[in-house]
Amino acid sequence: MRFHSIRAALICVPAALLLPVNACDAGGAADKFGALAISPSTGKFGAVIDRLTREDAEKDAAGQCGQADCNQLVVWFKNACVAVAQGAQAGNVFGSKAQPTEKAAVDEAVGTCTKSTSGCKSVGTFCTTR
Repeated sequence: MRFHSIRAALICVPAALLLPVNACDAGGAADKFGALAISPSTGKFGAVIDRLTREDAEKDAAGQCGQADCNQLVVWFKNACVAVAQGAQAGNVFGSKAQPTEKAAVDEAVGTCTKSTSGCKSVGTFCTTR
């Protein structure tokens, strides 16, 4: 089984590029956090949105994933959308960078997947309410 790391990130400012997970501060009270956790061994994932803190989002996403190794790959985002796409071969999971819209996130995830494998389709989109 091949696993491709997810290419999701948080947005610190509008139109920001992919940033390391620790690149932004915790944000203000109006900020909404989400996270995506992926199991490298199975390709299963868990995602949450609209948490008040990055830490809560990461913990809850790993719990939603339900696999022992979900905490190995957890990405978080703030006030944005991410999407997950999967190829025809089980275990090939690709994610988007944080995007301002659901459509942009899906397009990014499917486009990234298509560069590496065939039969790519969106299997999940996650957007915070802000």
